[in-house]
Amino acid sequence: MKATSFDKWIKVHQPKFQNLTGAVVSIVKNLLSDANIDFLAVNGRTKSETDCSEKVTRKQYKDPIKQLTDISGVRIIVYFENDIDKVSKIIENSFKVFKEHSLDKDNLLSANEFGYRSVHYVCDIGEARSALPEFSGLKDLKFEFQIRTVLQHAWAELAHDRNYKFSGELPRAMERKLYLFAGMLELADKGFSELSHDIDEYQRSVSMAAEEGSLDIEINSLSLELFVRQWITKSGLKFEDIEVRDGYQSLLDELDQFEIYTLDDLNNLVPDKYIEYANQKKFVTIYGVVRDWMIISDPQKFLDRVEVDWVFSADDFPLLKQYIDDAMLDKLETVIGFDYDEDHAKEWDSYDEGDEPSQSDLP
Repeated sequence: MKATSFDKWIKVHQPKFQNLTGAVVSIVKNLLSDANIDFLAVNGRTKSETDCSEKVTRKQYKDPIKQLTDISGVRIIVYFENDIDKVSKIIENSFKVFKEHSLDKDNLLSANEFGYRSVHYVCDIGEARSALPEFSGLKDLKFEFQIRTVLQHAWAELAHDRNYKFSGELPRAMERKLYLFAGMLELADKGFSELSHDIDEYQRSVSMAAEEGSLDIEINSLSLELFVRQWITKSGLKFEDIEVRDGYQSLLDELDQFEIYTLDDLNNLVPDKYIEYANQKKFVTIYGVVRDWMIISDPQKFLDRVEVDWVFSADDFPLLKQYIDDAMLDKLETVIGFDYDEDHAKEWDSYDEGDEPSQSDLP
């Protein structure tokens, strides 16, 4: 095809490729979310008419419409190496893959070589999707996927895509140093992937042990969250999954000060009728539930041993009142503090001691 013919073709089709890029990015994000695969980014780019024509000339393509497969490109950046295989399977099952144009650059490296690594697929959206009205204009348009881990992306950005200092031929000593660092990144990549797998296996083992009632398990951020989350789910309480910035470290410190070291210790703290009373709360959190258990089991011990940097919420007071006498509640309020509105408190103060409010009485 002559350059002028291709120029006319790309002028007509470049806007379609822009639409294709946006559509594929949206589809992939949904597919990854549905598969519970965490990702750093899914980015798309569409070559300009000028860039396409320049590449056709530089590569001396004889049939550029067929040979130029990366007008639309989507880069998927995941956290771990083992996620690349998961993403690859999703792509192979969700798009039409042209295997003759697709490759795994990891397989192109020799056994003693480190360097630029990523998985590439050339695809189109497939017959089923192109039959839908919203995708009909994108039929048979090819695009390229590139799948990298975060560390592979960092290496590519440093050594290829951005830093001109690393391009071209370097002196042997510098080149050796460059690839030594690349090897360190590759080793770290594999190590993080293995660690991620180990964490998943540990969580599964804790979950199975909890189901079987085998709770002689050390409390840490993973076991604590998994056990309490499962307990809340089984109880049917209204759960709010708040963002955790410290890996539950403050809660772990409180449990340690309260001398709770295993999941069995924690399970033994659960008060009678706790689910019944906690159901009257608007919602519960892992922090709130565990702190309730400690305070209710021994409020004086909690005051004596545990350092806190929080205050009770409006929903905490009526629940604690079911277990703790007024004198101790006053003491807790003085030391820890309550953050609740007066109207809310008065509604609960109107009940005689020992009376339990009905669900309809709750604010």
